[in-house]
Amino acid sequence: MYVASTLVAQAAASGGRTDVYSPAEAVRDAESKVIGCRGLQIPS
Repeated sequence: MYVASTLVAQAAASGGRTDVYSPAEAVRDAESKVIGCRGLQIPS
């Protein structure tokens, strides 16, 4: 399994890859900085 940006994961999926995921919903702190994500998603 590989974790990549959404754009890279979508490109990989269009090329037939099924092992590339991207971060799902972003978790932000009080200053709106991304500090994590709530899971992974398979690009469509």
